[in-house]
Amino acid sequence: MLIQTQADFDQALAHLKKANVIAVDTEFHRERTYYPELCLIQVGTEEEAYAIDPLAKELDLQPLLDLLLDPKVVKVFHAARQDLEIFQQMTGKVLPNVFDTQIAAMALGFGEQISYINLIERTLSTRLSKAQQLTNWQRRPLTDQQLRYALDDVVYLIKAYHNIIDRLKSKDRLSWLDDEEERLLSEEAFASNPDQLTKGMRLKDRSPQAYTALRRLALWRDEKAQEENRPRHYIIKNEALIVLAQQRPTTAPETENMRMISKDFIRRYGSELFPILQEIQSADAADLERPAKRPQRSETADGMVLKLTQLLVAHTAEQENITPRLIATTSDIEDFILGKPSQLDKGWRYELLGKELKALLKGEMALFIEDGSLVTGPKV
Repeated sequence: MLIQTQADFDQALAHLKKANVIAVDTEFHRERTYYPELCLIQVGTEEEAYAIDPLAKELDLQPLLDLLLDPKVVKVFHAARQDLEIFQQMTGKVLPNVFDTQIAAMALGFGEQISYINLIERTLSTRLSKAQQLTNWQRRPLTDQQLRYALDDVVYLIKAYHNIIDRLKSKDRLSWLDDEEERLLSEEAFASNPDQLTKGMRLKDRSPQAYTALRRLALWRDEKAQEENRPRHYIIKNEALIVLAQQRPTTAPETENMRMISKDFIRRYGSELFPILQEIQSADAADLERPAKRPQRSETADGMVLKLTQLLVAHTAEQENITPRLIATTSDIEDFILGKPSQLDKGWRYELLGKELKALLKGEMALFIEDGSLVTGPKV
């Protein structure tokens, strides 16, 4: 049933408020917008599941948002990032007390980014349909098949949650998720930053002026995309942004022969762009940004030592049936080797691997091949 009236909504909410744990999912489109266009909200308990229509003008969604903001209620998502972004946009806050089954699945060795369909098959031995994955959720009325597909996203999610919780408790791994979920719910995870906005962009001009220009133009583009609610590349493509950063024009005539920089773009945005670039051109060297220096050889782990420790991480992950990245990233391992603060220094990661890794690095432990398998033991 698609909830489109306030009476039906109030009845559903009365039931949802009785639950300590609710499963949540959304359907949205964002191909032509910066912000996701919310088309459907699915919320479920162990007894009931509801498809709520945010496009219904009659509905006041605030009571549902208040429920989602209640720290006493566990909100279960799968691959929560984009759903949380939607609700953060609607409420101005990051939802508290979120359980992401995709993250939890790593502690059970299901892989780094298991899909919802594969998660349900692994936990509940049920194969869900993919038939409506590319459906148009903005179109009304929705078909029975669309609604069934949408509701399955919470009907089975709440069951998978209990299955996963039981497995984690049996292995004493529930606390292993704390760091990952803290990162998921951090305010910084939802903030735009130049490193993310320029990821993958390569400058031929390696001067501080070009580097500063690219980062500031990327921030300007992101702000403009938000303001106009259009994808960033609709404002200007990455390749054109790089051209502007490298050539740094400060007047319209300077752009006339530039590849990928149209007259229409300059007419619309030149009055905003040129002052940014002019400021960079006239800035003192001390005020310009510079890329982080590559670490000196003494500041990086020896390549073979790093490979050996990564082998131990992979071995431990296989033995414990856990996804390796949940134990440690390459950066965590390298920091540990160099004696810098690392995730491997503390908590369950230290007990699981850090202690053994420290012994390996001190030469007190060795890796062996025994009967065709890798094993660890005291150095002999």
